[in-house]
Amino acid sequence: MKPTLVSFIRTASAALVLAVPAMAQEIVKETVRETTGDTTERTTTTTTTGTIDEFGNDRIVIHSETSEDPITYSFTKSTTYVDETGAPVSIETVKSGLPVTIHYAKVDNGLVAKKVVVKKTKTRTGGTTETKTTTTTGTINEFGDNRLVIRTERSTEPIRYRYTKTTTYVDEAGKPVSMELVKSGLPVTVYYTNDAEGPVATKVVVKKTTTTPGRARTTETTKTTTTMGTVSDITDNRLVIRTETATEPVSYTFTKTTTYVDEAGAPVDFELVKSGLPVTVQYTRDGDTLVADKVIVRKKTTTVVPRQ
Repeated sequence: MKPTLVSFIRTASAALVLAVPAMAQEIVKETVRETTGDTTERTTTTTTTGTIDEFGNDRIVIHSETSEDPITYSFTKSTTYVDETGAPVSIETVKSGLPVTIHYAKVDNGLVAKKVVVKKTKTRTGGTTETKTTTTTGTINEFGDNRLVIRTERSTEPIRYRYTKTTTYVDEAGKPVSMELVKSGLPVTVYYTNDAEGPVATKVVVKKTTTTPGRARTTETTKTTTTMGTVSDITDNRLVIRTETATEPVSYTFTKTTTYVDEAGAPVDFELVKSGLPVTVQYTRDGDTLVADKVIVRKKTTTVVPRQ
């Protein structure tokens, strides 16, 4: 008996009904598998918005309004740098003072920057650019020639700032501090902005020297001391001074960062520093070694003997 058209349709319909659940089951399994795989391998990425304090040596340090202490992230070759539209930004333009958003992931005990979004500097009404001021706390390593070099605990390399005639110097109470008292070894907080040539110090807050109690002794913050005398000898990396308070000459080492100035703070050529010159040496101790940070060349004075 030949199958009728109706029986053929019924048979095909039944086969289709049986096939659909099987197909649906396969699709559901695949979806679950992909979802499960995504959940297992996914790395949670978090964001932080703030201003770059330090950038270099595979590390980016951010000051955030939500955290009192700066936050340190590591960056790798796979870290990307973009602007707010997602367009790539050259790593050479990423520097201190820039407002950024960091997309990062927690890896072991550290924070790894995945993406750095460089944000535009805000402008006020009238088109005047708003200047962003950032701070850095550390110890003065060098001061002179319109340059202020700071060492911090968070950076292996010293940080350099320019200072200008408008830079102000105050203590922690906000009272003015003489520029002549600002010298190597002082703990400071530097307020600075960034221009095309780099960081510019707008205010230097001179902090009090603090000590940290220890079990057996007190550990003192690097302290700068001064000695007044006359140059007895100057050779390779060594400066020998005779003083009125010591029977023996005092020997100091000097380095590439040692500065030489006159009493007004103007630079003095190293070649002019020689035996017989009256000087004031500002130095720090490194173990048993005295390291000259700054040599101030003083004017020679003469004593007029009255005629009899």
